[in-house]
Amino acid sequence: MVSYIITSSRRRPVGVASSSEEYTERQQQSHRMAPPHPPTATATTSSPPTASPPSPITPIDLLRGHPTTRLLATTPFLSATTTVLGTPSSLPQDSRSEIRHPLTYGPDSGNLDVRREIVAWQEELYGGEELDMTPTGSRRSSTSGVSGGGPGGGGEGTGGVEPKEERINLTCGASYGLMNALVQCTSPGTGYTRRAFIVSPAYFLACAIFIDAGFTNLLTALPYPPFPDSTKTLPDILLSHLQADAPSPSNPHVPLHTGLSPIGGLSPNSPRGGKRIYKYVLYCVPTHSNPTGLTWDFESRRRVVEIAREWDVLVLCDDVYDFLSWGDDSGSKPPPPPLPRLVTLDRQLILAHQNGNKGDNDAGNVISNCSFSKLLGPGLRCGWQESATSILARQMADGGANHSGGCPSHFVSVIVGELLRPVSDIEDIEASGDGEKRKKGGKKRKINEIISGVKKVLGERASVFIDACYKYLPPGSEVLGYPPPGESGASGGGIVPSGGGYFLWVSLGPPQPHASPYDAREIVKLAAQGEPPTDGGEGELINKVTVCSGALSECPGVGNEMGFGERWVRIAVSWCEAEEGVEGIRRLGRACRRWIAGVGRSIEV
Repeated sequence: MVSYIITSSRRRPVGVASSSEEYTERQQQSHRMAPPHPPTATATTSSPPTASPPSPITPIDLLRGHPTTRLLATTPFLSATTTVLGTPSSLPQDSRSEIRHPLTYGPDSGNLDVRREIVAWQEELYGGEELDMTPTGSRRSSTSGVSGGGPGGGGEGTGGVEPKEERINLTCGASYGLMNALVQCTSPGTGYTRRAFIVSPAYFLACAIFIDAGFTNLLTALPYPPFPDSTKTLPDILLSHLQADAPSPSNPHVPLHTGLSPIGGLSPNSPRGGKRIYKYVLYCVPTHSNPTGLTWDFESRRRVVEIAREWDVLVLCDDVYDFLSWGDDSGSKPPPPPLPRLVTLDRQLILAHQNGNKGDNDAGNVISNCSFSKLLGPGLRCGWQESATSILARQMADGGANHSGGCPSHFVSVIVGELLRPVSDIEDIEASGDGEKRKKGGKKRKINEIISGVKKVLGERASVFIDACYKYLPPGSEVLGYPPPGESGASGGGIVPSGGGYFLWVSLGPPQPHASPYDAREIVKLAAQGEPPTDGGEGELINKVTVCSGALSECPGVGNEMGFGERWVRIAVSWCEAEEGVEGIRRLGRACRRWIAGVGRSIEV
């Protein structure tokens, strides 16, 4: 059984009842979360449909982690497409340059101008290099797992003078980016890459990507947050696993040449040059994690990167939710500056290790895997990766399929580049007296306006969903990272206050000394089946709601199950409108009540 006692200092709107009475469904005004500097209404995020109570016969889906249709950037994307394709003569003509026509084969890494805009846009969010740090402590050999000095082998060096856009490669989304990184940087089939560590509870579809890449029976779950009775942090747990697997006469490791040989990365003189492969992989979502919504603190980030560099671990970070911080509940202040990404900390350590010298083979140990899916629309299938050096970025782009077809999201990425590009913000303002108009100028990126609208909607929904959880779910239930009304919690265990992303991680009822009275796996089945009509007839079942059981977030493999299915469920704030989501949570509460009453035990749906 998993129980968390860590909550955040973030306060929710007060006023939601949380008594110990059994499911009293009281009338109460919902308090919505106002993000900082709410954006004005624009065509990028349409108004919600007219509020009306969901029909009891209409199923509600709280499992789907997709954006509602009105959050999709349909109109801006149409406008950007028209701008890009509207003047064909202005587009790049027959050329093999790094900026190509959107309908031809793209450069392997993606159009250079798009990558430059991504760099500039991220610097606005993170503040240049995020933090001016003086990190120390890299003890890992800079040449571990590297063959030769060709592309991917590090011959050009990674000093601070390389253009930042050279550390960016474009992808067709985070899922593809994850798979490509595993194919290009690991060798589990030979035994050289020994294990993949999955921070758990995990994004439940990511594990299948690891299995497809050859990591069947090679997955190890790392609990985050750590169990309440544990004195170890996430970096401690990772380090203990690595130390237990250290090479010894009884535990020999596969030599590098064996790992490189079948993937064509052995010889630096081969057409594709040398390759950088790793002994271990760590998969994580450090900011507004799926499913917990939690964010790692700075110390956890720093230590994980240091351990990764010492023990030859490739850290694959899904940084897809970094742009979706909702802000302060009261709206009185903006969200705090984002914490530095692990890829930035990796970069800082490389530069400190090199002392600015060129010619070092240190490729880095972190890849930041990002996507426009959560920001503009998942159908675009467009994303990007940032590595600590250009070595890994080139290796990602030099894969066989990528090199054959060029940038896999070339057309779409050029259109997205138009949304990234700063444009003049010119407003006609009526002048006094003679009726003349004057121009008021400025600079803005259309994508920021779109994201502001998305964050506003997600924050408003999350606030009322959290209220509903404490109102309708069993007494003692918890929304991880959000204390009940009138209570405050202290951050700890490597966690910073919640407040962003797509999901809430919710317990059903309080933890018990020996076993929870609830079984989330069975309750979500009961909730999906629905209940008989209130008139006692034999008509269609009503009040159906689909929720993601915590069991789906378990890492597969022997010894990895942590009991998330006993009490925990994941609730998406991205799909349902506010009133529909609240009704779905009320239905989940009714399913809990029916479960306690003995209805639906061992039900199959």
